[in-house]
Amino acid sequence: MAHKPSAPVANPIEQTGADYLQTHRIPELFHNLSASLVYNKP
Repeated sequence: MAHKPSAPVANPIEQTGADYLQTHRIPELFHNLSASLVYNKP
């Protein structure tokens, strides 16, 4: 699933999706952790 950076991308929509995931991965992860802490209190 991982694309080589030097490889040409055939589908620009795929590239946009990859860029979106790369940009939002950390905030999404943080949000998910925060939500799990809030909703699953010990």
